[in-house]
Amino acid sequence: MKNRIKAKLILIIFGALIIFLFPSCHTVQILSEFPGYEIDHSNINSQIVIYAPDGWNTFTIGEPISFAVDVMCDDPIIFPRNYNIVAYQKKESIWVELDNVPEIRNDGEVLLYPHSESPFNNGTASIIPIIMDQTKPVKLRVVVVGRIYKDEKKTDQLVGAYADVWLYP
Repeated sequence: MKNRIKAKLILIIFGALIIFLFPSCHTVQILSEFPGYEIDHSNINSQIVIYAPDGWNTFTIGEPISFAVDVMCDDPIIFPRNYNIVAYQKKESIWVELDNVPEIRNDGEVLLYPHSESPFNNGTASIIPIIMDQTKPVKLRVVVVGRIYKDEKKTDQLVGAYADVWLYP
């Protein structure tokens, strides 16, 4: 009797680990697919957050999607002007990077300070993903990547965040 209870408990724990670890491994896979980027799991959606405010967006396929970017850690984060923004669409259980309408931006970088120091200092990133089938709703995962900024210089420590959004015809 005790052995069956132990076996069931082990199966429950094993099942819970698979359920909780699989999505987090998948997130790391998405962010580390950026050419030249490897992001530690602890630096995803923890140091920075992105979200798509309703008032900024129509969530219509073919329209721009704008995101607010907030720094939640103690250090500033530096981004290129385009925030390294990329949109993915899930196809057959894998996330596939989408092409997007290129934006014309000046060269340079954006330095964002922690939300605790300056609550009104958030960044804005926009993207217009190219979606082939515009007849049905589509779920996208949009990712941004930056670097920790310490001692008045860019470090090698990468941070990333993603937000899932639905677009409609």
